[in-house]
Amino acid sequence: MRAGYGYSGAYPGERSSFLFGSRGFFPQGIPRSGPLLTPAELRQRLKVHRSSLVVPPFRMAKYGHIYISPQEIVVDLKKLPDGFYRIVVVHNFQDEDRNPNLTECLAGIYLARQGDKILAEPECHPVECRSIETVAYLDTRTGGLFVA
Repeated sequence: MRAGYGYSGAYPGERSSFLFGSRGFFPQGIPRSGPLLTPAELRQRLKVHRSSLVVPPFRMAKYGHIYISPQEIVVDLKKLPDGFYRIVVVHNFQDEDRNPNLTECLAGIYLARQGDKILAEPECHPVECRSIETVAYLDTRTGGLFVA
């Protein structure tokens, strides 16, 4: 199921617009689809397919929590400004999570674009997301994925 999406305002020039996550409201908690992966294992499963970054469902353990991305996330790279991006797993605060298990959190992907010799940081927008782990780098001009 290709359900990942960019949030309102996704793709324009603002750094906050580079947050992507699962579509949906999870009143019964987050679906537990996707395997528990290390950052290296997730990195191996990322792919660029026909000008789209494809991130499979996953779960990642860090900081005493399990971060869950229950659906495939597909990012249309043609809609992003050309450049070099850091692919960061983030704690996603955009979707409502009513999960009573406070050790499980909704994950998303933040594309931190390099600009003026610096990389954008998800923490510049703490209401939207918080960094968990950098898993790879992406060059949208070549479609290349690089090890973090």
